Amino acid sequence: MKAQAIEIILVRPVTKRELARARSVCAYGIAAARDRNRVMVVVPARSRRRAIRRVWRELATVLPIDALTTVFGDAQGWHLLSVQMDSDVLGRVRQQAAQTGQTPEEYMSEAVRGAVARQKADRLTRLDDAVNRLLGCCSPAEILNAVARRNTDGAVGPEDRTRATSTQP
Repeated sequence: MKAQAIEIILVRPVTKRELARARSVCAYGIAAARDRNRVMVVVPARSRRRAIRRVWRELATVLPIDALTTVFGDAQGWHLLSVQMDSDVLGRVRQQAAQTGQTPEEYMSEAVRGAVARQKADRLTRLDDAVNRLLGCCSPAEILNAVARRNTDGAVGPEDRTRATSTQP
């Protein structure tokens, strides 16, 4: 049986007592992040879906779980995300999925992919706008030198600054 790494995203930081209770309830390894807003578990299971179901079943009443996600992607790089929904939301999701001829899982997967794609497109648009504003007042060489300085934690001596500003076309 393979081991599946699952990240538990919590509604709030877990208390030491809750963490101890979770460790006593389940037979697999549990590690909390320093801020205790996330917990990692390694679950023996044949598949990632079974591992997620097992975590929900064993820890949902012990930890304030918001969502579960696989730590590692599958062969295509996809991660599984599992969230609990109240009955009203689940009913609406089922209705929307039925209208589109999809399962609720397919419908939610498509919705999440669409949201991620929109967020990425928005971020790229903001980046393009910022670069265009910079190019209005700075040369490409100045911009690259500024990025290089920032990536080296500002550890640039005076001679490097002089050389950087003298390389503009």
